[in-house]
Amino acid sequence: MKPIIRVAQRADLPAVRSGIGTHFDLFTLWPGSVDFLEAELAFGTIIVGEVGGAIAGFGGTLRRGRLTHLGDLFVLPAHQSSGLGRAILTRLLPPDAPKITFASRDHRALALYIRNGMRPACPLFYLYGPPGRPAGPERRGGGRAACPRRRPSTRASPAGRGRSASRGTRACLG
Repeated sequence: MKPIIRVAQRADLPAVRSGIGTHFDLFTLWPGSVDFLEAELAFGTIIVGEVGGAIAGFGGTLRRGRLTHLGDLFVLPAHQSSGLGRAILTRLLPPDAPKITFASRDHRALALYIRNGMRPACPLFYLYGPPGRPAGPERRGGGRAACPRRRPSTRASPAGRGRSASRGTRACLG
């Protein structure tokens, strides 16, 4: 059955939340009734993929200037590797503008993003913690948070041009 790829309407959000959202546990930790789907619908684009009259996948983007940020791309397991994710992504991402996404735990999604012109730059870690105030990071002398010092190194990028591996940026607590 050929999927129908279309722009989502507000009326589609309950089906996205209950079907795909429940399957992938997207809303358990969300803090309130207004969620990321509301933001993508109001300020960006959501595309849904229907198979047999049911929403089997969706993707959402936000734009800032020419940059398109892919915030979401989820396809139910029964429809993964069927081309549905590729069809949704093709509708979402402009071919001639810069695009970015943060992470995926699915190696098939990473391959799809690479085929759509994105290149891995650095890992992104999902960090979770218990509610309440944390005790704070372990500190190493001088009252500053422990943070490794790394010098930028030059290596060949996938495009063959030299790039700074760390770009001189670090993230530290404290």
